[in-house]
Parts: sequence; C-alpha cells; structure tokens
Amino acid sequence: MDKIQGTVDRVIDSNTFVMNVTRQDPANRYTYESSEKIQLSEDKTPEPGPPGGTYITNAHLLSPGNRVHCNIQARDVYRRVVADVWKY
Repeated sequence: MDKIQGTVDRVIDSNTFVMNVTRQDPANRYTYESSEKIQLSEDKTPEPGPPGGTYITNAHLLSPGNRVHCNIQARDVYRRVVADVWKY
C-alpha cells in the first residue's frame, strides 16, 4: 500500500480535499504529484495510521494547513486518490 503525507490545501466537499504532497514513502509503487485530490475511503476498517493520528471520515473536519497522512487504496475514475486519511 502506498503512503503519502502533506498538508491540506483546501476542502472541496464532505469526502474530498486537495493535498499538497510533501513526502512519499520510498517503498511506494507509484509516484504522486505535488498536489493531489484526495477522496476519503469508505473503508470501515482502515489500515493503521501514524501514532497519535486521528482517522478522518469527513473532510469538513480538516482545515487548510492541517498535516495529514494517507494510506492509498486506489485511484477512482476521476483520477482522485482514494485513501484512508489521518490528521496528526
């Protein structure tokens, strides 16, 4: 599973936000852009996140500048990254 970290640039709706990617895990299978549109996963049993992180189920809980960590599940048909997201 690929992992990226960064900061929230802006919230689009309750399950989508734009993230400024500042770190990509060296073990990632894919490369990500410096700015990615993130779609929150609807997975009820997400992969573990960073220690001290808060699992996000609604993008409205995020504010621009919040630091986030994403465990990537896939890309959707609109090329958004679908991920489990933690705020820390």
